[in-house]
Amino acid sequence: MKEFIAGKNEAGQRFDKYLKKILPNASTGFIYKMLRKKNFTLNGKKAAGTEILKNQDCLLYTSPSPRDAHES
Repeated sequence: MKEFIAGKNEAGQRFDKYLKKILPNASTGFIYKMLRKKNFTLNGKKAAGTEILKNQDCLLYTSPSPRDAHES
C-alpha cells in the first residue's frame, strides 16, 4: 500500500490526471482498471477518478495481486 498527499499545486486537478502524474509508468488503461477495481481510495473513500483534489487530500493505493496485473 502506498500513500500520497496532494499539495496545493495539485488542488483543483482531477483525480485521474493526478494519478497519471504520480504513476508515470502506468498506462492509462491500467489506471482506469485499478479505479474500476477500487484499488484507489481518496480520503478513506473509494474513488471513481472524477473527483477534484483539494490541498492535503490523502490517496491510498493498494497494489493489485500479480494475477490482477496480468489480466486483460
